[in-house]
Amino acid sequence: MAPRDEKPFNAAAEMGGSSDDSLLHGTMSVTRRVLTATDGQPVTVPGDTFLLQAEFLRQGDDLVLVGPDGTRVTVAGYFALPSPPPLMSDAGAIIDGLLATRLAGPLVPGQYAQAGGAGDSPVGRVEKVAGEVSVRHADGTHGLLKVGDPLLEGDQIRTAPGSSVGVVLLDGSQVSLGELSRLVMSELTYRSDLHQGDATLDLLSGTMAFVSGDIAKTAPDAFAVRTPAVSIGVRGTAGGVSVTPAGGTSAVLLPEAGGTSGELSVGGLTINQPMQSVSVTTPGGPPSPPVTLTPAQVGQQFGSALASLPSGSSSLDGGTLGPALQSQPPAPGQGTTPPPSSPTGGDQTGQAGPSPTLAQLTAMREAAVAEAVAAVAQIRA
Repeated sequence: MAPRDEKPFNAAAEMGGSSDDSLLHGTMSVTRRVLTATDGQPVTVPGDTFLLQAEFLRQGDDLVLVGPDGTRVTVAGYFALPSPPPLMSDAGAIIDGLLATRLAGPLVPGQYAQAGGAGDSPVGRVEKVAGEVSVRHADGTHGLLKVGDPLLEGDQIRTAPGSSVGVVLLDGSQVSLGELSRLVMSELTYRSDLHQGDATLDLLSGTMAFVSGDIAKTAPDAFAVRTPAVSIGVRGTAGGVSVTPAGGTSAVLLPEAGGTSGELSVGGLTINQPMQSVSVTTPGGPPSPPVTLTPAQVGQQFGSALASLPSGSSSLDGGTLGPALQSQPPAPGQGTTPPPSSPTGGDQTGQAGPSPTLAQLTAMREAAVAEAVAAVAQIRA
């Protein structure tokens, strides 16, 4: 969409540093742009990666996007429309109007706003933190996460370089993020008496790993991971998802302890074999044919997220993923411990100690999840 106005400005003057190349134009001057939103028409935000890197702010009826270098794009009148339209990057990555509203938060931080139905009842609990992990709540307030903190519907979680986090949701699902990741807890409802609910998590960038709980086992696609390129239905299984800076997405199906696995539906393509992976390189494009990854490839792509799963390697099939799990050192920071099959448990020759039995792995996983779920229930009470 054509800009209504464009004003060059000096990044050094506004940010206290030297001017950087513009994310939008590749020039030496950073620009401010003003776009006009039209009801029912997607708004094209210039740049391949700017949209997914930007902070979302609300100023009156306008949506303001602020890039890492201070570049600002204002979408005038965005929140005055009956239904805010989708935002689309030059690369085709899409953020729908509801997610954009959640990302922007309320007009006044600390004041509850209708940010996509976010509530104040905990939907999860932080179990592991390594490094710096920030959260921005649906009311616009923000802070740093630590072990034991509750998570709310609508929370935005971001991990810094070298950082990771692992959480347990109400239904027992485990979710972890590797470094430089951004996740929105968009929707989560769960009835413990029926063991049913719905969950939607939006991964805008970085990597995540997960082991599904009750929700994914009760109905197809009741648990969904959405990225700017594709929606992924999780059907009672473990997996990983990664998103490139431009929104391209890869997903892998991981074997759970005991060698079992469910299914992932990626853009309509179903994979049901452990270690199978598909990619959507162009947002909105078709998924690639499935390929089978090696443990080393899984470790390279998802290692920091796997290391922060709350129950550690006991959730996954160490016989298949052993090299991927063992190749990742315990992440520094509070709440982290070496996985049971880590080489730190071996003798002085560097050999790993004896692997836990399947019964021990299952018991460890169930104990960890039960403890976290009980903690969340206590917080809600």
